[in-house]
Amino acid sequence: TTSGGGGGAGATGASNSSSSSPMRPASSTVQTWTPVIRLAMNGGKPTFGASFTVAGQVLNQFSLDEYEGHLRVATTTGQTWDGTSSNNLYVYDLAGNLTGSLLGMAPGERIYSVRYDGARAYLVTYKQVDPLFAVDLTDPAHPAMLGELKLPGVSDYLHPVNHTHLLGLGRAQAASGPGRLSGLQMSLFDLTDATRPALAAQVNFGSTSSYSAALSDHKAFMFEGTTGAIVVPFSDYTAADGYSDGAYLFALDGPRLSQRLVLSHALRAGAAAGGYGFAYSPSGPRSVARSRVLRRWLFTVSEREVQAHDLSSLTLAARFNTSYPNCSQANGGGWWGPLVY
Repeated sequence: TTSGGGGGAGATGASNSSSSSPMRPASSTVQTWTPVIRLAMNGGKPTFGASFTVAGQVLNQFSLDEYEGHLRVATTTGQTWDGTSSNNLYVYDLAGNLTGSLLGMAPGERIYSVRYDGARAYLVTYKQVDPLFAVDLTDPAHPAMLGELKLPGVSDYLHPVNHTHLLGLGRAQAASGPGRLSGLQMSLFDLTDATRPALAAQVNFGSTSSYSAALSDHKAFMFEGTTGAIVVPFSDYTAADGYSDGAYLFALDGPRLSQRLVLSHALRAGAAAGGYGFAYSPSGPRSVARSRVLRRWLFTVSEREVQAHDLSSLTLAARFNTSYPNCSQANGGGWWGPLVY
């Protein structure tokens, strides 16, 4: 099995290796392996390129990245519940041969988000606190840890602003202390000096029950570089207000993050349907799925309606109902709305 290797590799326990590809463990050893199949395009047709296995489990599509003839793969091996987990970054050539690796990052934790930017990789792991790791991949044979930043809470999604700044969307640390999460949190990381990552700005928002679809669906997150507009969808519930859904609008202005508006796409339980012809049902799809900026207008789309807001005045300019009238789960029907990709 691959191991975290290493003492003497700093606080992370990470170690370098450029040996051959990790061998499969003995049958008595519990381990997760991820098969990788590379397809090539030949004359417009897909053809088989290579296949190999990587030790550990990838989180999502952002765990893999191809750059200058090499595939980089970030994985978690072991389990967090028994303290055997560790996090690793492997570099393969396009034939599936292991070129180099960085093993044993954040023992006992697991990867929550990954983002590559050219010859750099950024990883967030979590169990008690949220370390952000910056890794140098300039030499594929010798990936090297550049720096790390430990913060309360965790970033489930990383979004590049430019080559020196990174947005992280995730959940804040609960008032009860490390290891517990509550509410939503957005962080702006300054990576101008990757050996010393810094927190440039941070905003906690929502209630303890808040959730955002963007935590698991990157297309639900919107950052528009020209205007600095950031849109984060949310779903929430409080005893006072019941269910609510919509989106938060933030502004990124240099190193500053500020909340500008909360857009509502929800009808409170028991409230009138505003002429839409149906009552609110908490089990119906209602969360904002996509957002776009077109010139001065911000469009937000849910399975209930499309809204257009003026970014200058922050006012609602128009809304369009996309739900079929009189069709609710209460009367035996289903929700009708747009298919959003």
